[in-house]
Amino acid sequence: MESASRFLSPKLSEFDNPISLPNVRRAADRICRAIRERERIVVYGDYDVDGVTAVSLLLSFFRDMGVEAGFEVPSRFVDGYGLSMDRAKSIASGGPGLVITVDCGSSSVAEVEFLARSGMDVIVTDHHRLPASPPNPYALLNPQAWGDSVYAVMAGVGVAYLLVMAVCVCLKEHSGAGRFPVDLRRYLDIVTIGTVADMVPLVGPNRPLVVHGLKLMGSEPTRPGVVALKEVCGLGERALEAGTIAFHLGPRLNAAGRLGSAQTGIELLMSSAYSQALPLAKRLDDDNIQRRQIEAEVLEKAEAKLREISQGRPFSSIVLSSPGWHIGVLGIVASRLVERYYRPAMLLCEEDGDATGSARSIAGFNIAHALESCTGLLTRSGGHAMAAGLSLPISNVAELRRYMDERVRTTMSEEALSPSLRIDAVVRFGEVGAGTVSDVEKLAPFGIGNPEPVLASRGLAVVQKKLVGNGEHLKLLLEAEGRKLEAIGYRMGHASVSTGDVVDAAFVPEMRTWQGLTSLQLKLKDVVVHGRS
Repeated sequence: MESASRFLSPKLSEFDNPISLPNVRRAADRICRAIRERERIVVYGDYDVDGVTAVSLLLSFFRDMGVEAGFEVPSRFVDGYGLSMDRAKSIASGGPGLVITVDCGSSSVAEVEFLARSGMDVIVTDHHRLPASPPNPYALLNPQAWGDSVYAVMAGVGVAYLLVMAVCVCLKEHSGAGRFPVDLRRYLDIVTIGTVADMVPLVGPNRPLVVHGLKLMGSEPTRPGVVALKEVCGLGERALEAGTIAFHLGPRLNAAGRLGSAQTGIELLMSSAYSQALPLAKRLDDDNIQRRQIEAEVLEKAEAKLREISQGRPFSSIVLSSPGWHIGVLGIVASRLVERYYRPAMLLCEEDGDATGSARSIAGFNIAHALESCTGLLTRSGGHAMAAGLSLPISNVAELRRYMDERVRTTMSEEALSPSLRIDAVVRFGEVGAGTVSDVEKLAPFGIGNPEPVLASRGLAVVQKKLVGNGEHLKLLLEAEGRKLEAIGYRMGHASVSTGDVVDAAFVPEMRTWQGLTSLQLKLKDVVVHGRS
C-alpha cells in the first residue's frame, strides 16, 4: 500500500540528497569554486532534446547565480555525436576554466584528456552506457557507474538536475544559510520536457520530477520559450501532458539539431520574453515541417531498399545504407521501420567512404550491447538498450548486416520477435465513460515504463470507417449495447477492417476537445475482425 501511495502521489522530497553519490561531491565542490572565483565555465551538450534541455538547465542555474557561462553544442553533420576533438580544441582555445558535459562525454576519452592537458577541468555528466575504458575527467557522473542505482533510469537532463541539487547543497553549507540559493522547482519545466522527450522510463526518480513539472507548467506562468512553443503547436491554453510533450514539443526542439544547429532550441528555452521566444519557436516549427517531409522521403526509399535486399525472404534485423539520405532523420525513420516490422533497425548515410547513422531496437534486444560486440567492424558507436548511433566503413556494412541478422536470430525467440499488446482489462462497451478516463488519468503521466492502461471490448459493430491524415490514420465509429463511440487508430491506416465488420477492439479511453466541445474518444491500439454484422 505504501508503494502504491508513493506512485499515485509522488513527492519531490523522496529524492535522497545526491551529494553522497559517487563523484557528485567532488563535482559540486569544483563548480562552487568556479562560481566563487568567477572562472570561465563552458557547458557542452548533445544536439537532441535531452542535451538541449540539460544545457538550458545549467545555463539557467548559472544565470540565476549571477554567473556568465558559455555553451557549445555539436553539429550532427560536422561533429557527430558527443564531444569531438575539433570542439574540444575550440573550447581549449578560450583559455583555462571548467567544462561540464551534459548528455554526452562518457566515451570521449581522447577529448577529455586533451582538455585536461590544455588546463581545463572537465566534469562529465551523462546517462549513456560506459565503454570498457571510460574517460578520466575531473569528475564522472553517470548512473551507469553507480551500480544498482535507482537513478539509472534518468535522462541526461535528470543527471544534470542532480548535479544542480548537489551544488545547491554545497553552496548552502559554505554560506551557512538556512535554505538553498535558488528554488529548484523553477527548473522542473525543462527537466520534464527533456525527460519525457528522451523516452526514458517514467518510473523511479523520473516520476516525481515529471508529475511536479507538469503541475508547475499547469499552475504557474512557465518560461516564455515553452509558452511560445505551445503557441506554434496550436496547444494554446491546453494543459501539458506527457503525450503532448512527446508528440508536439519534443519533436520541434529536436528538429533544429536534426536539420541545422541545436542552438535555436537553447536560445528558445533561455528567452526572457515572449516576443523574443516566438520567432524562435516559429523557426523550430518550420524546421519540424521540413523534417517531416524529409522523413517521408527517406522512409519511402528505405522501404524500397529493404524490399530489394530481402527479396521476399524473412529477416531478423534491418541494416540499410545509402548515399544521400539525410542523417538528421535516420533515427526517426529507423523507429518507423521498427514499428512496421518489429525488428531492430539501423539506417546509415554513406559519405566519403563511411556510413554513419542511427539504430533503434525492440524490447529484449540491447542494441548498445550488440554494437559493442562487433567493434571490429565499427569506427564509433554509443547509446543505450533501445537506441544508438554508429559509424563504420562502407565496406563493412554488408558484414554488419550479416552479423546483426545472426545475432538477433540466435538470441531472440520467434515469440520475442512478434509484437505483443498487454490488455489490462476487458470491459463492457457501455461501461466506458468519463469516469473511466478519470480513473485512468490517476496513473499518469504515461510513457516508457508506465504505459497507458489498455482496455478491450468484444463484439463491436463498425458503423463507419474513414482514413484520415493522408490515409495514415484509421477512424472508426463503433457500436455496441446501444452506444456509439468514435475511435482513432494512429498509423493504423493499413488495418484490414471495413464498415459492417464485427470486431474486438483494444483501446485507451480519452477525452477529446474540438472547437470548444469535449467528448469521449477511444484511442485504438489494435482491432481484430471476427465477421460481418
